[in-house]
Amino acid sequence: MSKDTVLVITSYPSKDTKHDKGVSGLASFAKNTVESIPKDNINIIVLAEKKDKFDVYKEGDVLVKRIWQRNTLRLYFQLFKQAWIYRKVSNKILLEFEYSVYGSNFVTGFMPIFIIAARVLGYKTVSVMHQVIRSREILSQNLGLAQRSFKLHIVYFLTQIFTRFFTFVSSHIVVLDEVHKQNLKDITNIKKVTVIPHGVEQRDVVQKETGKKINLLYFGFLAWYKGADWLIDSYLEFSKHNPELADKFHITMAGGESPTQSVNPKYREYYDGMVRKANENKNITITGFVKEEDFDTIFGNADIQILPYRAIMSSSGPLSWAFTYEKPVLLSNILSPYLETEDIKEVLNELKISSNQFTFNLDKPFKLFERLLEMPKPDLNRLSEFSREVKGKRNWKWLGEKYLSIILS
Repeated sequence: MSKDTVLVITSYPSKDTKHDKGVSGLASFAKNTVESIPKDNINIIVLAEKKDKFDVYKEGDVLVKRIWQRNTLRLYFQLFKQAWIYRKVSNKILLEFEYSVYGSNFVTGFMPIFIIAARVLGYKTVSVMHQVIRSREILSQNLGLAQRSFKLHIVYFLTQIFTRFFTFVSSHIVVLDEVHKQNLKDITNIKKVTVIPHGVEQRDVVQKETGKKINLLYFGFLAWYKGADWLIDSYLEFSKHNPELADKFHITMAGGESPTQSVNPKYREYYDGMVRKANENKNITITGFVKEEDFDTIFGNADIQILPYRAIMSSSGPLSWAFTYEKPVLLSNILSPYLETEDIKEVLNELKISSNQFTFNLDKPFKLFERLLEMPKPDLNRLSEFSREVKGKRNWKWLGEKYLSIILS
């Protein structure tokens, strides 16, 4: 019996790597997804963005074709050509979607047209939405537009129209957190939306020896919605008012500039400002892009991971890394809806832990540092235990079977 063929459209890391510089976090997510899907009855062809040149190669039993060029409308013709070529052996597409991955808002806006064209050829399209934007503030900061500007209102309106159209033409939608599903309930048919949590890589835990300082870790690209500047500014303000406590902390900002936002002048100003502040303070380190082989060291040196997000725009890859390394983690109060995803609620109930133990208020930055100074070892151990339990539930191996079920349904 011949196997079904699934076309996976996505950004993708370089050959023999998983976490690659110059691509978004979606790329490593996509590779983990592709590797985790059982292939007994299907073949997978990845249609990825080209880098220096068009390229075709195999990684294990997966064919990778680097055939589309980011930020040009030609990418849709390049993708449609592949859909046409494989139409007799494939009728399924898995599309990994995130704003900016395929290009500007103008270029991205044509994605639903491609989905319609693929459906005309007989393809079922399962779209994995990594972002659901329902906030004007996020758009304001990302695009550098004033909160009350007419242009911002137009962009927000078009974003909502795009989301409605995109979800309508997709055969099925996958989101990574319950909060994103709820954000779609007044936009699309909620019955076609499935939550599959962000997978967690299974790695050995690196034990850290207790040091004199509390080592805080921010992990991921430095971005406004992730609160990178909030953490730096809050620490500087706390140190100014409590100079005797300043050296109790060291903050590692383990990440660099966002590859999809780096050409934005507003973002460049934002990023360069953080670098200047870090360079002027011995207790703040911005590492730049972290190579995969350095992950063990980065997480091994951390006492606790901080996620000071200002907004929920996408599922948190950095939170998944906290689970991978079984790290204690504290989330901003804005991220508390993440704790409503079913598997996390199960672990909270099993361990009899309150969600309040994981969150801090962005409006009270001093409280975060005071809390960290006073946090007893047993509380840190409980947070680590939580991460360890979620890690087991979000093994990519189990999640791959869920993706396969939706693709074949």
